[in-house]
Amino acid sequence: MPTGRALRLAAAVAAALAAGSTPDPLASQSTHVVVVTGLGGGAEFSRRFAGWGAGLVDAAVAAGVPRGQVTWLAEDEAADPRVTGVARKEGVGATLAALADRAGPDDLILVAIFGHGSDRAGEGRINLPGPDLSAGELAVMLDPLAPRRLVVVNAASASGGFIGSLSAPGRVVITATRSGRQNEATRFGGHFVDALAGGADTDKDGRVSMLEAFEFARLEVAREYERAGQLATENALLDDNGDGRGSLEPGGEDGSLAASLALGSAGPGAAGGVAVDSLRAEQARLRTALDSLRAREETMEPDAYRAELERLLLEIARVGRAIRERGGAEDGGAHEG
Repeated sequence: MPTGRALRLAAAVAAALAAGSTPDPLASQSTHVVVVTGLGGGAEFSRRFAGWGAGLVDAAVAAGVPRGQVTWLAEDEAADPRVTGVARKEGVGATLAALADRAGPDDLILVAIFGHGSDRAGEGRINLPGPDLSAGELAVMLDPLAPRRLVVVNAASASGGFIGSLSAPGRVVITATRSGRQNEATRFGGHFVDALAGGADTDKDGRVSMLEAFEFARLEVAREYERAGQLATENALLDDNGDGRGSLEPGGEDGSLAASLALGSAGPGAAGGVAVDSLRAEQARLRTALDSLRAREETMEPDAYRAELERLLLEIARVGRAIRERGGAEDGGAHEG
């Protein structure tokens, strides 16, 4: 028999679904992109990383991200007019802190890093002008961005060591290598940028999801090594379920969140699909938060637990209604327990 608490929560959810003035979860959604290109260590790699950075800036703007919401921190501030600052550790931290203050709660944030990396004493690092940026330091910088939807792409060598530090619920983490021991220069970043520029729109819906971009880049890297008759020195990983392990070929435990996230608006023809996908991603984030809350019930004050439970169920109900209004189907359901 339903408890009084369950009945009250069910009534609250029903009221939220029926309310004509329910806020549209998409009303204030926007996309922000932060591109970091680190030290090249020589002219060839400096040009390569700068080319990838410029390509991602252009792809983001072409996908509908406002130019003012695209930041590019580079090795050389004077190398390209699109560069907005030097990629020093403190500059990366300041950029992410400002974004945490500026971005809306439902915004999508993409942070992409191109450069050389290393693994020191079991911790990944990115080579930047001045002090290197460690995986732990980057994790601290990213924490204030939660619970916004966040995609972190580390395309540097030895980037696999970042997965464990950066992985979190509601977050997509992509690395060019599967461990810190894969420390040769990587090719993944260039193919990932090509994917976002349109090369990976496999389902022809006018948009490139993060999963499509990952798969495109992963397969292109493999083909490149095969054509050269070389053994691959990089194996990319994707983690989007928060377990800190990552998958070489997403499709089981990882991949569902990445499949729902894409840059910008993708144009009028795909607007409806992008809207529903964005809402489903928000729904997935809220359900992850709900699962986390239930796991903490025994450690919380009863009133605090009930208040947070009700808030999450109301938000899930509102997002579900918005999905149905756009003709989409929800991915499962949420139940009070």
